Formats: sequence, structure tokens, C-alpha cells
Amino acid sequence: MERIETCSQNTGQVIGEKGQIDIAVDQAMQFYMFPNTEKERQIYRTMTQSATSFNHTVTAYQYIDLYEKILE
Repeated sequence: MERIETCSQNTGQVIGEKGQIDIAVDQAMQFYMFPNTEKERQIYRTMTQSATSFNHTVTAYQYIDLYEKILE
């Protein structure tokens, strides 16, 4: 597969395989076509899960666990 690189910043960073980007865009377009009530339900679920999984406390405990494993 062809690799896609960022062009505007000329960083040379690879942002993914062309096929993966196509899949992501297709999924985004499918989501865009959902009825508003379904999109709102999905967004609410995602934001709720994110708030419980990705916060400072959870991240701190994950780092502590990682450092403890390194020290073993």
C-alpha cells in the first residue's frame, strides 16, 4: 500500500496507509449520514466513555503501574 505523508507542514510524518485513510473517511461519511438522534446518542456514549477512561487520575494510575513494573 502507498503511504500518505503530511504535505502542508513538510514534516515527512507518515499519517497512515492509503487504504486505512480511505476506510476512515468512508466510516466518517457513513456516520455523517446517520439520523441526528443516532449521532447524538453515539457522541454522548463516546464522550461519557472517554471521560471515565481518559482522565488525569486514570492516566496517573497507569503510569504508576508502568513504573512499578519497570522497577521489578
